[in-house]
Amino acid sequence: MAGLLSQWAAISGPSLAAYTMPAKLTRAAPELDFPEKIPASLLHLNVDPAKALEVQYAIPQLVERINQALGYKAVAGIRVIQAPVYNRPRSAGSKPSSPMPAAGTESTNRLGSALARMAAGVKARLENSQ
Repeated sequence: MAGLLSQWAAISGPSLAAYTMPAKLTRAAPELDFPEKIPASLLHLNVDPAKALEVQYAIPQLVERINQALGYKAVAGIRVIQAPVYNRPRSAGSKPSSPMPAAGTESTNRLGSALARMAAGVKARLENSQ
């Protein structure tokens, strides 16, 4: 699992790595006829819900890439788990924008004047209805 996690971006590619993250590997039961043979595992993959269908179509390629990168048939299949992926790589220039503009800016003044006009309109309607 450690090798898979450390190489995930290279294995899956940057487009899939942005919204997927391996959660765990579950080992299949050993075959009764060949107990010395190591059974392949099932990879549980956390995927953003909006991209789950896209990942579902890419499962055969992902299994092949994982097994090539690890050098043996480590994964037999992938189970997609729709869950938010929090460790997305951030782009270098993106900074979170402030939801509220700084006090004293033009947009704050426009918002204040729009609210004042709205309050005056509500007050006038209430006076006309009485």
